[in-house]
Amino acid sequence: RTLETSLTGAGYEVQTVRIATNPFGEWLTQTMGISHGDDKEEEKTTQPQKKAKTTTNGGVAKDATTSIARERMNLLDSLLDAKSINFCSVGPSMHKADTLQICPIIVGTSIKFSCSADIKANDAEAARAASTCMKIISTMGDESTPIEGLPDDKSHLKGGLGNFRFCAASCVKTVPFFPGARTPANLDSSSFGVAIGLENGGFACELLKDAGTVINIKKEFDTNMRRELLPIQDISTKFVDNSNYPVEYLGIDTSLNPSLDTGGAVAGALEFFYEG
Repeated sequence: RTLETSLTGAGYEVQTVRIATNPFGEWLTQTMGISHGDDKEEEKTTQPQKKAKTTTNGGVAKDATTSIARERMNLLDSLLDAKSINFCSVGPSMHKADTLQICPIIVGTSIKFSCSADIKANDAEAARAASTCMKIISTMGDESTPIEGLPDDKSHLKGGLGNFRFCAASCVKTVPFFPGARTPANLDSSSFGVAIGLENGGFACELLKDAGTVINIKKEFDTNMRRELLPIQDISTKFVDNSNYPVEYLGIDTSLNPSLDTGGAVAGALEFFYEG
């Protein structure tokens, strides 16, 4: 909140305050009895776990593990409300079983929660699990497909909206972009990181218009992005330097993203310049 206050004091709008965690399998489902025996590498490195009895309801597993996961997600939802935290990414699923069983529960709990499936190179089974998860989530808001444990208000799921808060991701160490946001592995339990995400669609439109031609885009973005972003970085690093807590500055996500406001569509700005 100190950094939020510093940014607003400097004239910046802080739209949301968000939290991203380490992979949820390390804390949400740990010791709950979920079995990842179908992951060959894990079979070699861990003791086999007792798998709870599992049935399915609408594509989502129903057992003791998922019941406890729902309880913990509901508790986390209440804690976020108490601290006025807008959104939370609970990190990636590292196992196919979690992708199929737990990710739909996370997305279904409330509009606050996001998660992702970590896909390693050439892991076709993990990719298929992510695809199946997306199909499950797309029907979770459908009244004709009742799924136990969902909140009464399912407006955050209707029409497939839940898939705005789930994605498949690969080669990601850390990023503030939701739903793929996660804590970097080098941070331990006694420290945390802070990163800045931008809604820069409108600004990108301005820069594209000013560039006029394709050949000028690099110079226009390099000069003006630096002008706008370096002051934000200075405020952030000053916060880190003066903090009483072990905190690491993780950087700014400068990737382009469209704004929902009028004039924030990046694609529309492409019409304002020509090849040259």
